[in-house]
Amino acid sequence: MASYIKLVSNSISCNATANTFFGAKCVRVVNANTTPALVTYQSNTGANVASTVVLGGTEVFIIKRTDELLISNNTTGLFGSGVGF
Repeated sequence: MASYIKLVSNSISCNATANTFFGAKCVRVVNANTTPALVTYQSNTGANVASTVVLGGTEVFIIKRTDELLISNNTTGLFGSGVGF
């Protein structure tokens, strides 16, 4: 059975600037690089790091967004878009 997601925002390049992804509840994150990248959840003020996860090279995953999402290592090739189900 096929899986479907609903796109709710345009895909944007992720960098070291925290982003709310247009208020989407879930964010599809794509690492177009062949090397791993660090994805960091940050508080809305940007002051507190809530948690981090490593996204493997060429990996895609969907994160339930509760705060601003920050791609913390300035790596190019990381993209995020708001999605729903």
